[in-house]
Amino acid sequence: MPKSKPADPSQDPNYESAVHTCPLTYKKSSHGGSTRIAVDDKNKTIYIETCMEFSGSGATPEYAQAAKKQIEDTWSGDTMRNGQKYKVITKINAKVNKTGTPTPGCDPIIVDSATNRMDQSLWGDGPGHQTPAAATDAGRPRRIAHEYGHTLGLDDGYEDDADGNSVKKDPSKTNDIMSETWPDGSGTLPHPHQDQYDEVLKSHGW
Repeated sequence: MPKSKPADPSQDPNYESAVHTCPLTYKKSSHGGSTRIAVDDKNKTIYIETCMEFSGSGATPEYAQAAKKQIEDTWSGDTMRNGQKYKVITKINAKVNKTGTPTPGCDPIIVDSATNRMDQSLWGDGPGHQTPAAATDAGRPRRIAHEYGHTLGLDDGYEDDADGNSVKKDPSKTNDIMSETWPDGSGTLPHPHQDQYDEVLKSHGW
């Protein structure tokens, strides 16, 4: 019998060569981190790839897979480039490392239930801190995806006021992944906006 193909074509090791006649050119930010991005103008597709390594007491294969899915679901989609519609495919290589020694070439994430407010160094250049609860948080289902925005070099879309409350920097921007992690009243989840994709591409040499 012929070997069955993976349900997700991007998991096929021959995927890239089968789709493209020429090898893709991946570019990385000069700021560091593992993220690399390729733009295929022929097929109007943008590829974002990041290696993330989870460690700490709360790092489990289940958490890593939940984080991978949340990020890929959020940051894959459609955007515009040069006036044309492009498809964005985001792929996370999610690893779990219990040795305590970070693996070179991966962005380190420490998962611990003691973490109260999650954070991530810009560009993934330094450890991030997450809580195991973020993997199954129905009220704020895109907290991990928000932190990934920092990995891509994006700042928060909110700031704390004098009372410590979070307020949007741009109130007109709705369902913004960099300022919200919860669905709105109609159930629409926060997502990346055009200006954010533009900024990510520019900062990675595109």
